[in-house]
Amino acid sequence: MERILKLSVIIVYAILLKSCSDDDDNATINGSSILGTWQLTESYMDTGDGTGDWETAEGIYTYTFLKNGTFTSSQFSKCDTGTYVLNENQLTLNYACDTLDEPLKIADGKLVAKIKYNESILELTPIEPACVEGCGYRFEKTLITTNGDK
Repeated sequence: MERILKLSVIIVYAILLKSCSDDDDNATINGSSILGTWQLTESYMDTGDGTGDWETAEGIYTYTFLKNGTFTSSQFSKCDTGTYVLNENQLTLNYACDTLDEPLKIADGKLVAKIKYNESILELTPIEPACVEGCGYRFEKTLITTNGDK
């Protein structure tokens, strides 16, 4: 009986350890996968004929995603904070202001993008507002946030 009890305790302990494992390396998009600071390095623009290509970005900016669902960004000079929601392969950024002036002129402060990533590259393809001819933005991870509980 004592042996069964010990074995049960070991199994429960093993299950608890497994459930606390780090999911950041999963191929599935999840909230902790994008934590940290990402810097724009490349942009993709297509004129609509399928000949677009990735080019070194101009006007480099960053996004920093925190564990509590907030972010900071240097993209817009008058609005640099907000909240984000990550659902499967879609990222929604809700800036903490009503209007994003430059360069997009977005009335509700909301950006939605299709997202792809690996441990060092983050790729965003705008959904709302959409790029008529096709565009995308590629970021490299520059700093892993260790205190993402802010």
